[in-house]
Amino acid sequence: MFVSYGWDSMAHKDAVRSFSNRLRNEGYNAEMDDSLRDKETAIDFTKMIHTHIPQSDKVIIVLSEGYKKKESDFSGGVGKEYLLIVKDIEEHFGLSNIFN
Repeated sequence: MFVSYGWDSMAHKDAVRSFSNRLRNEGYNAEMDDSLRDKETAIDFTKMIHTHIPQSDKVIIVLSEGYKKKESDFSGGVGKEYLLIVKDIEEHFGLSNIFN
């Protein structure tokens, strides 16, 4: 699974990292950008999300006001992740099924 979040603040990022670590401690294969960066120091963020989000069985989105703004504006990493998630939903379920 992949944990998606907006980089709202260091406190928020630390809370998401703690959440992701807890999932791993509970036996889940939870990844987030920081845990992947720890494994590979020169990781390309865009390449990372285009690789890991589609390969993940599940994506957990940690919602926040900052995430919502970036999602709505299609900005930053959140915007890129959101586009990938919507594309996956459309391919597997059809967009009309989301709203019914």
